[in-house]
Amino acid sequence: MAWKEKLVASGLALTLVLSLATGCAPQRRPTPTPPPGATTPAPARRPAADLKAQSGRIARWAAEVKGVKRATAIVSGSTAYVGIEVPNNTPTTRLDGIKREVAQKIMRNDRRITGVMVTADSKLFTKINNIADAIARGKPISAFNREIMDLSRRMAPTIR
Repeated sequence: MAWKEKLVASGLALTLVLSLATGCAPQRRPTPTPPPGATTPAPARRPAADLKAQSGRIARWAAEVKGVKRATAIVSGSTAYVGIEVPNNTPTTRLDGIKREVAQKIMRNDRRITGVMVTADSKLFTKINNIADAIARGKPISAFNREIMDLSRRMAPTIR
């Protein structure tokens, strides 16, 4: 192939590549603005009494599982954060089974819960228990957003 033919072929290949690379960008559309006077509805809030009752039921279900001495729970959105107290000599494999059993029982009994995080760590148990007590005394759950985010980071989901 002569150098002129190579130059023409290279030019065509370059043109094809550039046109494909720039011609496939998605069309940009402006974000629609709401009409004047329109408001965005606020997310539905559940009454504090309902959340307290739900948390109490979840803690009772968790405490009913064989191997659990005591339980505490809070609910944020559709996630339950559950602290359990188990005997000190509980083997790790049994502890994992207890956590799984607690999570399954909660998911079976409360269809509003889509995620369950269970811990047997004594510090996290205390933290969950303190939050549950404050909510029971009337403090809004929104006051604990940072603590709940910390729980989310420190606890692995047992069931999602």
